[in-house]
Amino acid sequence: MSRTKLCLLFFLVIFLTTSWAKAQDIPPIPPGIKLTPEQQQLLQKELQKRKKQKVAEEQQKEEVAKVKEPQEIIDSYLTPIRLEIIKQKLIETQGEITLSLIKDLEQDENFQAFDEEELLKIVLRAKEKLLPELQTDLGTYLSIKTVVPNSLQIQVISQELSKTNGQINLILIENLLQSPVFSGLSTEEVIRLAFKAQELLKKKAPATIFSRYLEGKSPQAPLKVSTQLKPFGYEIFKRAELPTPYKPVSPDYIIGPGDEIHILLWGRINDEYTLQVNRDGTIFLPQIGQFLVSGMTYAQMQKFLIKQVKRITGTNAAVTLGKLRGIQVFVLGEVNNPGVYNLTPMCTILDALLLAGGPTSIGSLRNIQLKRKGKIISHLDVYDLLLKGDNSKDLRLRQDDIVFVPTVGPLVAISGEVKRPAVYELKKDTSLSRLIALAGGLLPSAHLQHIQVERFLNHKKQVVLDVAANEKAKLDDFRLEDGDFVKVFSVVKQSENVVYLIGNIRYPGEYQYRPGMRISDLIKGPKDLLPDTFLDFAVIKRYDPATSQWAYKTFNLQEALTNTHAAENIALKPRDTIIIYNKWEVMPKKTVTVSGAVNKPGSYEFLPHMKVSDLIALAGGLKYYAYKQEAEIVRRVPSPKGMKTQVIRINLAKALAGDPKHNLELQEDDNLLIRSVPEWEKAATVEITGEVRFPGKYVIRKGERLSSVLARAGGYTERAYLRGAVFTRKRVQELQQKQLEEMIDRLEKELLAGGAAETSAALTPQEAAIKAEEMKAKKEFLARLKTIKAKGRLVIHLKPLNELKVSPDDIELEDGDKLYIPANPHTIQVVGAVYNQTAFVYKPGKDVSYYLNLAGGYTKSADKKELYILKVDGTVVKPEKSLLSFRWNPTKKRWEEGYSSELDPGDTIVVPEKLEKIAWMRNVKDITQILYQIAVTAGVIIAAY
Repeated sequence: MSRTKLCLLFFLVIFLTTSWAKAQDIPPIPPGIKLTPEQQQLLQKELQKRKKQKVAEEQQKEEVAKVKEPQEIIDSYLTPIRLEIIKQKLIETQGEITLSLIKDLEQDENFQAFDEEELLKIVLRAKEKLLPELQTDLGTYLSIKTVVPNSLQIQVISQELSKTNGQINLILIENLLQSPVFSGLSTEEVIRLAFKAQELLKKKAPATIFSRYLEGKSPQAPLKVSTQLKPFGYEIFKRAELPTPYKPVSPDYIIGPGDEIHILLWGRINDEYTLQVNRDGTIFLPQIGQFLVSGMTYAQMQKFLIKQVKRITGTNAAVTLGKLRGIQVFVLGEVNNPGVYNLTPMCTILDALLLAGGPTSIGSLRNIQLKRKGKIISHLDVYDLLLKGDNSKDLRLRQDDIVFVPTVGPLVAISGEVKRPAVYELKKDTSLSRLIALAGGLLPSAHLQHIQVERFLNHKKQVVLDVAANEKAKLDDFRLEDGDFVKVFSVVKQSENVVYLIGNIRYPGEYQYRPGMRISDLIKGPKDLLPDTFLDFAVIKRYDPATSQWAYKTFNLQEALTNTHAAENIALKPRDTIIIYNKWEVMPKKTVTVSGAVNKPGSYEFLPHMKVSDLIALAGGLKYYAYKQEAEIVRRVPSPKGMKTQVIRINLAKALAGDPKHNLELQEDDNLLIRSVPEWEKAATVEITGEVRFPGKYVIRKGERLSSVLARAGGYTERAYLRGAVFTRKRVQELQQKQLEEMIDRLEKELLAGGAAETSAALTPQEAAIKAEEMKAKKEFLARLKTIKAKGRLVIHLKPLNELKVSPDDIELEDGDKLYIPANPHTIQVVGAVYNQTAFVYKPGKDVSYYLNLAGGYTKSADKKELYILKVDGTVVKPEKSLLSFRWNPTKKRWEEGYSSELDPGDTIVVPEKLEKIAWMRNVKDITQILYQIAVTAGVIIAAY
C-alpha cells in the first residue's frame, strides 16, 4: 500500500475515534502509556460515575415517555442517524413512501427494535419533518395530503384490523391496496387512511345506562366491576361559571350603608336622583328631606319612600336599587383558594365557594358551615342541591361571614350495576339501601343475591361481606362504615332460549329457540345466504350441560335446505350456534394472472367463461406501448405423467375486437403475458446543472453521448470551470455501496467477535470496565461507518465541445447520470495539521510550500512525508520535493526546497497527522486496507478534518 493511501486511512481513524471520545467527554488515552494503580482506580470511579449518570438519564427519559403525547414519543425515536437513513430512502423513491421502502428499513439494524406499526408511524413522521430538505434535494414540489376515510373505507379497515388484533402492519396495508375501495390511492395515502380510521374506531360513544347493563356476554363478566370511580359532586365546581355581580334583587333584601338608590319623580316635580345610603343609614332627597332606610327590606323601602314623597310633595315616585354595597367574606378550610373575597349581599354560600375554586379532594360536600359572629348558623349539604334540587340551606352572606369547609366525612364507594357508580360521602349512620339510593338505584341487570362489601376491620385486615338483598329489610339493616367498597354484580347474561346464526348469511344474529326447531326453520332457503356460500359443509357448535363441554356437529347445508326430511336437517337445541362458511374460507380461491404492459398487473379471481378481454379489462386496460400483434397464454395442464405446460399465442388486437379464435376462454391458473413493443424502455433522463446556458433535466435517447446533451443544454457559460466538473452515476454508486457494505460487514464481524470473549475473560472489575468501554467504542465506530454513503463519482475531463466529441471522455450516458459544472473558485484550500486551516486566493505559479506558509506552517503532529493533494477533478496526487524547485521563504528569510507539483484552482492540500495506535484495533486483520477502501469509496476524507 502506498504512503498516500496509508495517510488517508490514518486520518479517518483519528477522526472517528476522536469524535467518539469527544461525544463521551472522555479524552482518548494515548497507546503505550501505562496507568498506575491509583490512576486506574480514579479511571474506574469516573467510569462508574458516568455509567450511573447515563442510567439515571435513561430512567428519566422513560419517565418522560410515559407522559408524552404519541407524536412526541415518535419524535424521540427520530435520531439524526435514523432521519438520514430515511431521507436517503425517500430520495431513492422520489419522496414516495412505498412498501419496499418500509421492508428495506425493517432489515436495517437501526430500526429492528420497532414493530411494523411503529415503523410506519416513524416513516410518516420523518417525511413530515424532512419535507423542506426533500423538496430542495429532489428539485420538485412535495406535499402531504390530509386524508379522511369515508364510511366504506372505515368498514373495510375495521374488518382488516379485526384480523390483526387491531394492529396496522404491512400485510394489512397490502390487503387494503388490493381492495377496490382504495383504488387510485398511493401507498402513503392508504397508510395515513389506516391510521386515521384506527383512531376514529378507538373513540367510543359515552356509555348509556342501557348499554352498560347490556355489556358482557361471558359468564365471567358479572364478576367484574370497575374500580375507576370518581368522588361524587365535585365536578360542579369545575364546570360552573363564576357568580355574576348583577343578580336580581329580591324583595327581602336588607338595605344598608353603601347601597345605591335610584329615585324617579314625575308630576308636580320631574326629576331623577341617584342616592347612596350614608353610614348612619339615611339618605337625603333634595327639596323633600332626610329618611332612615337602613335595616328595611327592599320592598319596605319602596313603599316607605313612595308614600313619603307623595305625602310631602304630591309627586309620583319610582324607587329602584342601583349598585349594591360590597361585603367581605372569609372562605376557609379545605378549599382550593382560601382567602378573603369581596362579594355583594345577594351572593350565597355556593357563590363564595365557586370563587374559591370549590372544595379540595379532601373537603366535605355535606357539612359546609356558615359562621356568623362566632356561631354556626347553617350547614349546607351539596348533595341536597344535586340530588333533590333543594337550595334552602344556601343562605345569603353578610359582612364578615365565614364559609368553612371541614375535611370530608366517612367515604364509601359503590360500583357495578347501579345507575351512578361513584365514591360517596356519608352522614352519620347510613344503611346500604340509602347508599344505593344515592347511586340512583339498581340497574335491571343487578343480581340481588350477589352484593358484596369489602371492609377494613379495625385497621388490621380487610374482609369481604356478602349481602343477599332480595329483601329490602336486609338492605336497611346493613350499616356502612368508612372505607367500605360495595360491589353490585350483574346476573349472568346468557340467554337460555336462543340459537345463534353466524357466518356467510344475510341476517346473522340471535333467534328465539322453539321446541322442534330444525335448520330449515332458521334458514328458509338460498335467498337467506350470501353469495359464494359453501353448501357442502356447515357446522353446529353445541353445548352439553351434562359434561359442560362444547362439541361440533357437521352437516350438508344444501341437503338440509332442499330436503327438509333428510337427516342433514338436524333438530336444534337451545344455545346452538350454526356456522355458515364462505367457500373461499375452506378452499383456495381460483385465480388467473396477467403481467406485462397492463395498468394493473396481478392475479384476479377466476370466474366461469372468463375471456382474455375480461382479464385485460380487470387489469385496467393496456398501456400505450403494449404490443398488440401477439400475446401469450401460459397454461399448466395436469396429466398422469405430471404437469404439462402449454404456450398459446394469440393476436391481442383481434382478441380485444371480440374474435372468438383469439379472445379465448381462460382456465384456472392461466398466465396472460402482454409484451411491450420491441426495444421499448422507460424514458431515461440525465441532469445537467451549474455553468451551462440551459441547466435542467434532459430526456436522452439510447446511445446518446455527453457532448450531445451538453450541446442541447446550450454549451458552457463563460464562467464554466471545466477542470472541476463532477460527474456521478447511479450504477457506479450502487456498486461502490455494495462493496462498501461488504467491507463494513467483514470489519464488524472481526471487531465484535473477540470483544465479547475479552470482556467475559477480564480478571478484574477495572479490566472488565475498560473492555466494555472498548466494545462501546467499536460499536460507535461501526455505526459511523454505516452512515457513510458512496458518491458514485466518475473522473472525467471536460473539454470544448468540438474536442470532447473525439475524446474518450465523451462517454455514453445512462439514466440518472448527473453532471455539475462549477464556476472557477479561484481558491486553494489547506486542511489538516497546519496552524490555520482555511482557503487562500489562488495565485498562478505558486507551489504547495507557498500556501503552507500562508497557513502558518506545519504543526508538531504533522506527518510531512504523507502530504497529498486532492485535485479539483477528483484525483489524488502526492507532490515530490525537487532540488530544482528552490524558493525564497520571506518569513524565515532563507532559501528552501520546494514541491514540483502544480496546483489548480479548487485543489485541496491535505496535511495528515501522525497516527497514534489505538489499542482495540491492534489485532484486527487488514483493518488498514479496509478503512482505506471505505475512505476512498465514500469520498469523506476532507470532511474528517
